[in-house]
Amino acid sequence: MAGFEFANPMAMPASFIAMCCMFLFHGGFVDIVVINILPHFSGSPLRGWEPTTEPEKAPMQRRFMAENLAYALLRLIGPVLFIRSMPVYLLCIISYLLEGSSISWEINFYNGTKEGLPPATMMALFSTWVLLTLHFNQNDFIPDVDPNIFKVMCVSVGLTWLALIMTLIGLFKKPTDVALLPQK
Repeated sequence: MAGFEFANPMAMPASFIAMCCMFLFHGGFVDIVVINILPHFSGSPLRGWEPTTEPEKAPMQRRFMAENLAYALLRLIGPVLFIRSMPVYLLCIISYLLEGSSISWEINFYNGTKEGLPPATMMALFSTWVLLTLHFNQNDFIPDVDPNIFKVMCVSVGLTWLALIMTLIGLFKKPTDVALLPQK
């Protein structure tokens, strides 16, 4: 099993460089900058966040921010520090499954909006990207390909696509008139 090895783009195949760029874009830019840093520019994060004054910093939004920060750290730090470790990529794929399932759950059970569809689609595409990069394993970059881990990765990617399909089904089942929704 491959241990600690820092990612060196000069010694990596192009497919792994592209995958790491995807991790950097999704984890670094989207999850950290857009979701976690930009909401802080409207005021100091040190004062109390009241939903009535700053809804983007309500407790639910802060949990969403923390969840995405955890995913980002997993997807950025793991592959950077353990670049040749198949279990690290399994964790990345499972994180995509968890995030895709969370989006589907929100849309199907909590009246989530269609804005969840692009990230749900990204989860399916990115998990597939990681799986295909490892499947082709350019230049045998991953030295110890474990077929059992790969099977778990395949199932996880399939479940991520199922979560996307369930997201689509949930969106198509929604009534077009919000007034028709039951009020509590």
